[in-house]
This record gives sequence, C-alpha cells and structure tokens, in this order.
Amino acid sequence: MNTPVIATEDLPAKVMPLLKQLADALELADPEEINISFKAVKKHLDSSTSQELENRLNNYDYDKVLKTLKGIMEEMEKKARGSH
Repeated sequence: MNTPVIATEDLPAKVMPLLKQLADALELADPEEINISFKAVKKHLDSSTSQELENRLNNYDYDKVLKTLKGIMEEMEKKARGSH
C-alpha cells in the first residue's frame, strides 16, 4: 500500500482541521459539504493522492476515502511528534 503524500509543507495545525472537516462530511455522507471540504484539502495533497480520492468521491466510495484520510492524519501526527 502506498503511503499518501502531503504535497505541501503546511503546518499540521493548518491542514489537520481541513482533513477533519472532510472526514466529518464523509461520515455524514453530505455530498455538498464533501465537495466544499475536498476542494480545500485537495491543494495540500500530491497529485496522485488527490486524483485517487477524487475518483473515489465521484464513485461515492466514502469509506475508502475516509480510510485514506485517517491514514494521512495519522502520518501527519507521527511527523509532528517526531519533529519536537
């Protein structure tokens, strides 16, 4: 399994709330909120991860997108802990 890559070096404090907002929208299965949240998150992901998530969202495969997002958040938390 490929580890999703964050394309930007933005602080986790900036990106994490965006990821959490998208995860919450996915859990509610709210297509409008998912679309808004994904647009905010998309620019922080590498192009292949972004495209993969977009394809899954277009197919309403919210569970897989949510799983990927949780992996990204865990990876960011590990990096944040390691940098202190």
